[in-house]
Amino acid sequence: MNRNEQHDRRAYHRLEFRASIQITPLDDELLEDPARLRAQVKGELRMLHWLQLENQYAFVRDSALRSQPALAPLIRLVDAKLNFLAGEIYSHEPNENSIQPVEMSATGISFQWPRSLPPGSLWLMRIDPAGTDAPLSMPAIIQRLDDPGQEDTHRIAAEFFALGEDETDALASWIVTRQARCLSRLKSAEDDKDA
Repeated sequence: MNRNEQHDRRAYHRLEFRASIQITPLDDELLEDPARLRAQVKGELRMLHWLQLENQYAFVRDSALRSQPALAPLIRLVDAKLNFLAGEIYSHEPNENSIQPVEMSATGISFQWPRSLPPGSLWLMRIDPAGTDAPLSMPAIIQRLDDPGQEDTHRIAAEFFALGEDETDALASWIVTRQARCLSRLKSAEDDKDA
């Protein structure tokens, strides 16, 4: 599979979810120097590598539940503890923007913003999903700005910038995992309705 096909495959996986978003302007000169940009936001990008560990844990957990159903109470206890710790770690973070629907793929994000952002400008975006998921931070370039006809509201489309292949793959895996969770919840709700 060539690079363009990989990009298309990852862009295809999209997820709509609720999140708060915080943005920080980055020096536009960094657009010409992705290596310097990656060095500047190294700590933020480390969060994407944590996604790989989370996805690996989910795979091991699901495999263990299938092969050893008796482990279910222990695994639920571990999950509850991990969720509690995630809440403790991130509860002190500011939540300046209201939670809103966003649409994200492994290559970009679309969201509403109260003011105009210049197309081509570079920002560090912190995406904080509602619930227990840890926040994600990625540099992104504003690609499009749509005014939906409402005062002080703009629809922004941004493309993630200077992410490595492994980071983009981790994002795609994060999205696919959550898509599967949503489908599982919908199926459970339908089964409960039919019962």
